[in-house]
Parts: sequence; structure tokens; C-alpha cells
Amino acid sequence: MVGLVTGAIRFILEFAVYGQPPPCGSDKVDTTPDIIRKVHYLHFGCILFVISALVTIVVSLLTKPIDPRKVILLFLNGIYTSFGHCYYRSTILPMVVLHSAIVANVTGIGS
Repeated sequence: MVGLVTGAIRFILEFAVYGQPPPCGSDKVDTTPDIIRKVHYLHFGCILFVISALVTIVVSLLTKPIDPRKVILLFLNGIYTSFGHCYYRSTILPMVVLHSAIVANVTGIGS
């Protein structure tokens, strides 16, 4: 969201607020800020990437970790616990995972 807002602010400033720059050779002074006038869109995209990555890292480090009991279905090896309890929910995991879990249970691979 930070990258989207930053890009939208630049877009609005460039096209709605400042509009077209004066033509070359005219006596009019370009009042567009340097961040808009001198920074190319490709470079601005790289700056947005760095800003978004930094915000993601900082927010990730400042929040507490997820409870492991709530993360168990995110990985295929979490379908069966060491006690043999099945955490399969037909609305969450596709049929391919159900088939592989059944094969693993029958062949003893998962235990």
C-alpha cells in the first residue's frame, strides 16, 4: 500500500497539479519539483521497490510471530502430525493433496 500511495502521489502531482512542462526554448520557468522533473519512471520504480521492501521488513520485524498451531496447514508436511491426526479440510486443500496424503498414509511414507 505504501508503494501504491507513493506512486499515486507522483502521478497526481505530475499530471494534475503541475501539468505539462513549458516547451523547450520558452522563457517560462519550470516549477515542477526535482523529484518529478529529474527522476525517470524506471528509477522511480526502483525507489518504490526499495521503499516497499523496507516497509515490509520493518513491519515483519515489529509484529509478533503467528501461533504455530495456526500455520500448520500452510505446508504439506503439516497435514499429519507425529500423532497421526489428520488436519485435512476439504475446503482448504485441493484433491491432489488429499490423494498424496492417502498414498503416504497407506505406504507409511508420512509416518
